[in-house]
Amino acid sequence: MMRRPVFGGISARMIVLIAAMLIACAGIWHARQAGIWQGLLSRGSGNSQVDDSGMEIDDQRRLRAFAVIVRDLRIGDTVDQAVEQIERASAESSLVAGAHAVLSRQLETKLAASGLGPGLVKTSDRAIVISLPSDVLFEKNSPGLSPGASSVLREIASGIEQFGDDFDVEVSGHTSPREPGNRAGKGFTNDWVLSASQAGVVVTELLNRGVRAKNIKAAGFADTRPLFPRRKPDGALDRESERRNRRIEIALKVPGRKAG
Repeated sequence: MMRRPVFGGISARMIVLIAAMLIACAGIWHARQAGIWQGLLSRGSGNSQVDDSGMEIDDQRRLRAFAVIVRDLRIGDTVDQAVEQIERASAESSLVAGAHAVLSRQLETKLAASGLGPGLVKTSDRAIVISLPSDVLFEKNSPGLSPGASSVLREIASGIEQFGDDFDVEVSGHTSPREPGNRAGKGFTNDWVLSASQAGVVVTELLNRGVRAKNIKAAGFADTRPLFPRRKPDGALDRESERRNRRIEIALKVPGRKAG
């Protein structure tokens, strides 16, 4: 009969249970310290996000973070080492989550103050993504900035810059498929070149306004990543969807995490 591994008289199962209890306690304590407890007390107010299983999204994020900590714990660690590791990871997670929430709110406010509508800032546990229609920033089919682009990018840069190295910045350009005879723009052979050029212009503007070069990169995706179907149910071209698919996305990612 196979015996379960035992370490110092304590079974592996017991070690996992002890770790789980320590994680829960450390997570709650650091949540209080970071001011996040206020958000937990708002349950039932109608403001909490809940998934299909009925679990609140914030709770899911904490559970995933704690699961990573358990995965990384080594059996040979002492209890003190385990507690120290858990507390350090929990504190870092709370600080990042706090910066994440603050920056997201600031960007929403700044973009609204610039005359842009709501819904341009999307937040997940991996990234904050700002999606700006290309006609807000650029002349038609061109990498030339529109008259109001500088003020919009200035507001975004000021929000990013204050958090220093807390976020990596990925700027991506996106176009929509062109009708026959409708070229990407003067001097551009195709939409790959145009989308990459527009992303590069935005990166240059952000760098000029204080965003650090080591934290930023650009990419062009042409029409390969549409947000909306370009055709209506009756088969007609949806011009508004086309317009919204032509965009610049600025993704602010926690270093080491993939956006999505």
